[in-house]
Amino acid sequence: MRSVYRFALEQRRQSLVILRRIGVPRWRLRLTLGAEVLLLALAGGSAGVWLGGRLAAVLADGFRSTLRGLFDVDSLAATAPPLEAWLGMLAILALLTAWAALDLLRTGRGRIKAVAQHWLAAAALLLVGLPVLILAGRLWLIFVATGLSLAGAGMLLPQLLGRLLAVLERRSRRPLLEWSCSEMRALCRLLSLPLMALAFAIAAAIGVQAMVAGFESTFSRWLDQRLQGDLYIDPGRPVAVADWVERLDALPGVTAVLPMVRGRGLQDAVSVDVLAVDPASPLLRGWRFLDTLPEPWVSLEPEGLMVNEQLARRRGLAPGDLVTIRLGRSEQRRRLIAIYADYGRPAGELLLPLAALPADLPGRQVSFVLGLGTAASDDWRRWPERRPWLAGSRLRDQATLKEGRGRPSSVHSR
Repeated sequence: MRSVYRFALEQRRQSLVILRRIGVPRWRLRLTLGAEVLLLALAGGSAGVWLGGRLAAVLADGFRSTLRGLFDVDSLAATAPPLEAWLGMLAILALLTAWAALDLLRTGRGRIKAVAQHWLAAAALLLVGLPVLILAGRLWLIFVATGLSLAGAGMLLPQLLGRLLAVLERRSRRPLLEWSCSEMRALCRLLSLPLMALAFAIAAAIGVQAMVAGFESTFSRWLDQRLQGDLYIDPGRPVAVADWVERLDALPGVTAVLPMVRGRGLQDAVSVDVLAVDPASPLLRGWRFLDTLPEPWVSLEPEGLMVNEQLARRRGLAPGDLVTIRLGRSEQRRRLIAIYADYGRPAGELLLPLAALPADLPGRQVSFVLGLGTAASDDWRRWPERRPWLAGSRLRDQATLKEGRGRPSSVHSR
C-alpha cells in the first residue's frame, strides 16, 4: 500500500508543486492528501471484505465437499462477518494508512537517502538470513530467516537495477537507448519501494505455488495410507463385530476384512475420538508413522496405544510413554507405541486394538473395510439386495471416496 501510494505521489508531485507556488499552505495539502488516503482505504477495505465474503460463498461448497469431516469444517460464508472482523479491518487499515502516508509528514531533507546505510542494512539482512535459512531446523526460524532474506534482496533490487542501467547507459551508442536507461534509473530511485513490493509479490507467488503443490502431494499420500481398502461398509446400526467379520469374509471376491469401531473417550479428562482396529489385518501394513517403537502393530495388541499427531503435540507425548485413558466406566493405562500423521485434523484420536474396547464405549459405531481380489467385479453393489443381513448398509468403493462423495470411517470420526 505504501509503495502504491508513493508511486501515485510521484506522478502528482508537479501538480502539488504548482499548488504550493500559487499559495496553498503546506499543512492544507497534507491534511487533504491524508483525508484522501483514508477515504480510499476505507472504500477499498470495505469492498475487499464484502467481495471476500462473496468469493468464500462461491468456493465454500467445493472446499466443504473436499475437506468435510477431516477437520469438522463449517462454512463461514452463510453468515455476515461479525463486528470483530470489521473492527479488525479498521485497525489494520489505520496502521497501513499511517504507514502509506508517512511521506506527508516528512520534509525534503528527510527524503534524502543514505545509500551506504541502505547497502549495509541489506547486506546485513542477507548475511543473517541466508545461513539461518540453510541451517535452521525449526519452522519458526525458517519463517524468520525467509523474511530477512526477502527483505535484504528486496532492498538490494533497486540499487542493483540502477547499477545495471548505469552500465547500459554508458555503453549505449543510440541516443534513444541512452535516454531510456537514464529515465529508468530515475524511476528506480523514486520507486524503490514498489520494486521491493514487486520482488515480494514474485516470491509470494512462487511460495504459494510450492505450498499448493506440497499440499496436494501430501494429501494424496495421506489418503493412500488411510484408504487402503477397496470397499467400505457402514451397517448404520449396532452389529456383532465377530459375526459380521465371518460373514463378510465369506463373500465372493473378498480377500481381507478390517473391522473398525469408533467412539469417544477421555485422555487426562479431555474428550478424544477413539478408533479400534484389528492389528493383524493386512490392510494396516502400509501405514507410515511419524515416530514409533519397533514392530508397532505387533506391540499394539497386548497393552499398546497409538495417537494422532495433534494429540501427541498437544500433550507432549512420545513413544514409550504410559498414557491413562478412560473408556466408558473403565480406566486403562497403556504404553504409547506410535504417533501417526493426521494431516492437521484438530481433534485428538486414540487408536486401540479391538480387544481393549469395553461394551459401554460412548458413541460406539461400527464399520468394515474390505480388500477385494483382482477377479472381483461391481457385483458388490447388489449385495444388499441379495443378502438380507446387509439391507440398509451403505457400501462405497475407494474411488467414490476419493472423489469426495463419501465419508469413510477410516478417515473421519463421527
